[in-house]
Amino acid sequence: MKKTIMKIVALSLVAVMMCVLLASCGGPSGEYGSDDYTLKFSGSKVTVSWKGFTQSYEMKGKFEMGKDDEGNKTITFTMEETEGESMLGDAAYAGAKAIFDGTKSYNSGSDDDGKYIEIGGLKFYKK
Repeated sequence: MKKTIMKIVALSLVAVMMCVLLASCGGPSGEYGSDDYTLKFSGSKVTVSWKGFTQSYEMKGKFEMGKDDEGNKTITFTMEETEGESMLGDAAYAGAKAIFDGTKSYNSGSDDDGKYIEIGGLKFYKK
């Protein structure tokens, strides 16, 4: 009886430790923003939105966390083509795709302004 209880406690501790480990290795979740862009992360999906001079824009896609050859964290975006982009070849989409498509450096932390993520050298603060 005592051995069974010890096994259950030990397995429970291992399960809790695995959950904590997996949660700490994951990517961003929730909403982050800068003066120019808002990023909404949910699971493996991301939505990037921003305002132009006359209208608002939005791109959707997926992201995946990884590491480069030196072991630094990376984030890889795969953005979907949007209706506005295919219709107009809009420069606003081209600029956003340059920032948010492909593999970028990734870091997270906090400073006096709050919790942030840093993607390709750009900081986005938790909203």
